[in-house]
Amino acid sequence: MLAKTKIFARLVGLMSLMLVLMALVAGFGLYGISETKSNVDGLYKNNFLPVKQVDSAIEYLYRARLSALGAAGKPISSRTSAVRSGSSSRTSS
Repeated sequence: MLAKTKIFARLVGLMSLMLVLMALVAGFGLYGISETKSNVDGLYKNNFLPVKQVDSAIEYLYRARLSALGAAGKPISSRTSAVRSGSSSRTSS
């Protein structure tokens, strides 16, 4: 069957088949990217926002700890070092 066709026709057929396969792979890739984006958005909305709330709660606890140390009559340097020891790895946002 293919023996009687010209090389040009075989090359055009092969290139057409490759083009269709590439379009299918690209379509599956774009679908996968959109699914990943929606999953990451859901992860952010459902899991990351509570982390930010916990972070602000910890910040309020550190402030309360600083106030309690101040009420106990501790010097300022020991109060700030006590708070820094608990929040040295935190970043303010």
